[in-house]
Formats: sequence, structure tokens, C-alpha cells
Amino acid sequence: MKKILFITTLFFITFLSSAGFDCKKASTPTEKTICSDKSLRLLDKAMRASYDYVLNGYKFGYPVYSKSQIETIEKALKKEQRVFIKNRETCKNNTSCIREKTDKQINTLNKKSKCDHHVCFNNLSESNLLRDRSAMEYIYVKLYELLKPKGREKLQIEQKAFEKDVEKKWDQNTEESICGSDRTLCFAKESSMVQKRTKDLKEQLWNTK
Repeated sequence: MKKILFITTLFFITFLSSAGFDCKKASTPTEKTICSDKSLRLLDKAMRASYDYVLNGYKFGYPVYSKSQIETIEKALKKEQRVFIKNRETCKNNTSCIREKTDKQINTLNKKSKCDHHVCFNNLSESNLLRDRSAMEYIYVKLYELLKPKGREKLQIEQKAFEKDVEKKWDQNTEESICGSDRTLCFAKESSMVQKRTKDLKEQLWNTK
């Protein structure tokens, strides 16, 4: 059981720390800006989950496509994604521009899939959760920047406590076999926690201004 919980914790940490691409290979101003901003990293990873949502819709949905058809579809999707990436590169270090274009692309991708397989639902739920976390991180940073040292310290303690609560929830769900190959429910439960935390942060931000 300890091994399972360790794997779950490792997944949780990795899930929150990376972007949709390898930041070690970031070379353009836009890529470097994304990698330096946790909120943008989460949003970029949400886009990757939405991309998988579309692709898996062809792999596991209906009608049933042949392997060669799926390969052709995947090439077309990659081409579309490269066009988007090229367009997003014009943002350079403009975080608002990157956020807007990435968010719009996620919506575009999500509308493409018509899959009712649990693999697809996992992808969509993951994308939704990452978007929620991106929004929370954005508000958190805005609030942090306005606070004085003591206020910042308190905020950091609150946020660490929140993340521990989320991690405990994942451990509990894993012990109860809720989070198996189908993580949809676990993602949804965390999204609910994140949304509540974001609401609290927004209220604090409003009262601080």
C-alpha cells in the first residue's frame, strides 16, 4: 500500500510541475516565458491533454478507424498544432497573449472529440483540472505580489496546507480504489477543491486591493 501511495504522490508532483513540452529544450522567447510561469505551464499541459482527448477520440471512439487512418489523422492534427504553435510564438514574452491563445486552442481541441471511452474522459477531465489550477495559480501570484512579507508568509502556509489536503484526498481515493485506470472522478473532485480555493483567493485579492 505504501508503494501505491508513493507512486500516487510522485504522479501528483509530476502532474503539477511540468509543461506540455520539455522545458529543458525551451529555446524561443515564448517557450521560455511559459516555462518560467507556473500558470502558463499548467495551461500548456492542459492543451496537451486536450490534444490527447482529440486523438484518443479517433482511437477509442466510433466509428472504428484503421491503424493507417489513425496515422493519417494524427499527422493532420500535428500539422494543425504546429500552425498554432507558430502563431503563438508571435506572443514572445507577452503572458496575456500566450494565455489567451492557449486557452482558445484548448476550446478548439475540446470541440473536435466525440468519444465516450473512459480514456477520453480522463484526458478531458485532466485538461479541465489543469485549466482550473492554472487559474488558481494566476490569482495566487497576483495576490502574493500585493501582500507585505507577513501576508506573503501566511499565504504560502495556507497554500501548502491546501496542497496537502489535495494530496491526502488522492491517497484516500487510491486506497478506496476510486483512482484506477479511470481517473475522471478523482480529477473532478480535485477540480472542485481547486475552484473553491480559487474563489477564496479571489476574495482575498479583492479585499487587498
